[in-house]
Amino acid sequence: MNRTVTYRIQHAGLAIGKHDFRFDLESGFFSSLDERFSCATLVSDMVMEKQDRLLILNFHIHGTLELVCDRCGGDVTHTVDSHYELFVKYGNSFVEESEDVIIVPEDSGELDIDQYLYDFASLSIPTFCVHPDDENGESTCDPAVVSLISNIGTEEFTNIENN
Repeated sequence: MNRTVTYRIQHAGLAIGKHDFRFDLESGFFSSLDERFSCATLVSDMVMEKQDRLLILNFHIHGTLELVCDRCGGDVTHTVDSHYELFVKYGNSFVEESEDVIIVPEDSGELDIDQYLYDFASLSIPTFCVHPDDENGESTCDPAVVSLISNIGTEEFTNIENN
């Protein structure tokens, strides 16, 4: 993964208990990872609870993403407000036990969370993204594009019926 920004947590030497972290996830972080994040203003507030043999990481990712409307191709501002949890156990080597449990070497003093921040942000993107309807229930998509799509569908249907 080619990236210029890295997010690491130095957990060695921290006292047992809760520790707060804040990570700004701007477009630069995502630029080499995913074109969907061309304009991102996200923040991850993370609370790490350190125990004797376990780290519990609670992420709250919030902010906005500029996405492309799947209907008209225009820009849509999508608000993100998501919570995720990751459990980090100590062991002999790095192992991903499941989607929310990893094992890191006991002598590891820091944890690279870039991939997890990217994954959590990606999970916050809707599968189908369109402009929201206005207060009258009308689409706020580009009317010219919506009209063109409607006409193309009608013309194609008419051509299929006539053949």
